[in-house]
Amino acid sequence: YGSDRTLLHWLVDRAVRADQPFVAWDTAIEFLRDAGLSDGGMNFRDLRNRFDRLSSVAITVTRELAGRKRRLIMPIIEESNLPSSVDLRAEARGETRILGENFGFKLNTRFWQEVKERHVPVPWELVRKTRKQSLLQDLMLWIYWRAFAAKGPSAVPMDAIRGQFPIDDSNPWRLKQDVKEALKALR
Repeated sequence: YGSDRTLLHWLVDRAVRADQPFVAWDTAIEFLRDAGLSDGGMNFRDLRNRFDRLSSVAITVTRELAGRKRRLIMPIIEESNLPSSVDLRAEARGETRILGENFGFKLNTRFWQEVKERHVPVPWELVRKTRKQSLLQDLMLWIYWRAFAAKGPSAVPMDAIRGQFPIDDSNPWRLKQDVKEALKALR
C-alpha cells in the first residue's frame, strides 16, 4: 500500500494550505485530478480503500529528551464526513448532505499541532510524479527534508542511509544507485 502515502501527502497539504485541521472535500475528483489520475471506477474504489486505511492509522512519534523517551501516539484523521464518491458506505447507509453541512475531514488535533510545528513544504509535483515509485518518493522526500533543515553543507554516509531505509535486497549497492537516481531527479 505504498501509494497510500500520496493520499496522506495530499490530505496534509490541503490542511496546511487551508491553515486549519478541517478541510472541505466535496468530491473524489479533487484528489484524482490533483494526483493526475483518471476518474474511472477503479480509481474511485482505490481512493475509498486508501482513505479507509489512512483513517485507521495511528502514528507514534518518539523523542528522547534528557535520557528519557516521550511517545506521542496519534491517529491521523480525527473525523470525516465524506461524499459518497469517497465514502461508498455513506451512500449505503442512506447518508445525504444536510443543508449547510460541509463534507470533509479533520486531522487529529495533536497530529495537526505536530504538522504545524514541523511541517516541511514539499512541492506537490514531486509527490505526484513519484506516486507509483514508493522508494524513489521516500528517498527524494528524505533528501528534500534533509536539505530543508540543513544549516550548511553536510555529508551523509551510505551506512546512515541504509539505516534510514532498511531494504531487504540481495544487492546492497542497489540503494546507492537509487539514491543517485533520487538526487538526479531532484536536480
